[in-house]
Amino acid sequence: MKIAHISDLHVNTLIKESNLQETKYLIKYALKQGFDHMAITGDLTDNAQQADFEILRKMFRYYGLLQLDRLIRLINPEAA
Repeated sequence: MKIAHISDLHVNTLIKESNLQETKYLIKYALKQGFDHMAITGDLTDNAQQADFEILRKMFRYYGLLQLDRLIRLINPEAA
């Protein structure tokens, strides 16, 4: 099984749009490598703006990752 691991995306479309572009690049790169499952750890967004979470959800859906057998978000229970 091939696992892609991405961490600390810190997407913030209000201040730094490049984070979103970098996230797209990482996902496209991982897809080209033919991973079986992707794990995302760390912070998804920089300041927990609802709009950024919605953009990420749309992006994950677009790339076919909104399925438990393709993507998992690992969190630290103490930080949640």
